[in-house]
Amino acid sequence: MKNKLKFSLLLMILMLIPTCVFAASIEIGSAKNEDGKASWSVVYKGDKLSTGDVFNLNAYGNDNGMVTCSVTYSSPLLETGAVAADKEVPSSGLTIGTLKCETTSTENQPGSVGIKGTLKTASGTVDLNMSPKTYTVNAQRKKSSDAKLKTITVSQGTMTPEFKSDKFEYTVYNLKDTINSIRITWTCDYCTGASSNAHAEKKGNNSINFSELAKGNNDIELEITSEDGSNKETYKLTVIRGETEYNSAKVSSLSFGDSNLIPEFKEDTLEGYTVSVPNDVKDISKIASVVLKDPEAKYEFIGGDNLSIGANEVELKVTSVLGDNEVSYKITVTRLNSDNITLVSYKDNQITFIDADKAEQTLSAEEFEKAYPNVWKDIQSGKYKFDENGKLIENKTEKKSNKKVIVIIIVLVVGVIVIGLSGYFIFRKKDPEKEKEKIKKKAMKKARKDELKKLEEEYYKEYYNEDYEDGEEYENESEDESEDESEEVEEETPEEETEEIPSRSKKNKEQSLLEDDYIFEQSLLEEENEESEENTKTKKKEDVVDVDTALEDLMNTKTYDFSDEFEDLDK
Repeated sequence: MKNKLKFSLLLMILMLIPTCVFAASIEIGSAKNEDGKASWSVVYKGDKLSTGDVFNLNAYGNDNGMVTCSVTYSSPLLETGAVAADKEVPSSGLTIGTLKCETTSTENQPGSVGIKGTLKTASGTVDLNMSPKTYTVNAQRKKSSDAKLKTITVSQGTMTPEFKSDKFEYTVYNLKDTINSIRITWTCDYCTGASSNAHAEKKGNNSINFSELAKGNNDIELEITSEDGSNKETYKLTVIRGETEYNSAKVSSLSFGDSNLIPEFKEDTLEGYTVSVPNDVKDISKIASVVLKDPEAKYEFIGGDNLSIGANEVELKVTSVLGDNEVSYKITVTRLNSDNITLVSYKDNQITFIDADKAEQTLSAEEFEKAYPNVWKDIQSGKYKFDENGKLIENKTEKKSNKKVIVIIIVLVVGVIVIGLSGYFIFRKKDPEKEKEKIKKKAMKKARKDELKKLEEEYYKEYYNEDYEDGEEYENESEDESEDESEEVEEETPEEETEEIPSRSKKNKEQSLLEDDYIFEQSLLEEENEESEENTKTKKKEDVVDVDTALEDLMNTKTYDFSDEFEDLDK
């Protein structure tokens, strides 16, 4: 009997042990309750939590559905409610989450709020049901200070750009000319809106009707005020009635100065254009005139900022003001050579020529005139001639130009030589003393020659007993006498003595006189050479400024006219 009692007592003790080990509870802490929302901290009271323990909690509100609640876990629990690490629980409890409740009522709403759930541990599962308690969820929220709209819509037309609450300017277009009114509707949180525009009639709390729209642009303002009146925002709308080019990416007109665009520009024709520009045009944008449909649109030339000689593919790209539309026009720009062209033909108002790159090109007379105005003037003046088939048959300009260049060069060279020699002989300085000495020497030379002539006469008279008349006659007689003497010598016998021929003595004396005369003339030549060298040295020492000045004066006073020579060459 006693054993049975002991067994029963032990069994009861064992049954009570799990209850003591898993003793735990859930409580709700202090509340935050305003603007129709309330929240409480969820507090766990119990034994130490171990890694791997899991909470499974659910919140509930009142039965009529006006109050709804939920529980979210917080540290030291994971989002799943699991315990991340061993955690001691203080006697005041451990906050493991938040209970959130919200009412849909416009008035303060009382209701039953509670939590039920379990705590699963390695030793078992414990119920954590909290008895329902009645709490009041405050529905009297704080007034809003937000004055920004959530949406704006228009009854007709297209509004751009896309609405954003912090963007305050918009454009409404694509309204037919027959439409003269528009309704603007908006949404916001607890705000109010109005407009100061004339003909604005409010329709409800968030809609205004604008009537009597003028053709073209109409500016409308929406003045939005926050619920508490502390903030205001103004949204501006430009409503365009009738046809408009707003947000267009097309070009109204396109031109390139004096260069013709072929064919004539049309806004809907996007390719096939050609234009020839002068050689000095390297950037097509410098001479381009672009008129856009929408002045607010933007454009750029792609491939037109560094034109090469010949054909260049250029693209005119236009982007609409909103950036949502692009249109590209394709143009072939031919940059011409400035010189070294060779004309080939001129027929049917078309001029064919070969440029500096040896490429053959054909331009209309109008285009050629703009690209090569100087050559065009020569064609018009008749300097270039073409046959009945338009082929070039003569280029007088080139021939005449070459002749003129040659003549001018020759004339200049001759002129410089003449001017230099003239200056030398006109402005060279002479030494009077040396001139006297030179004259004296010339006189002495003449006297010497006279003396020689006199000696010859005396010699002739002495040997021939005749007066000396002519040197040439004397010379001939001497030759005859010499021949006679030669014959006589041949007739005589070798044994006979020959007398000395007087003429031989005469010739010896004459030879001596001639040698003396030669020596005298050589001395005179040497003196003249020395004098010439002396004059040259003196000339170098003279002041050069006088000669240069004289040459400049000569150039300034002398005029050369070559017109006659040029006329002869042309003929």
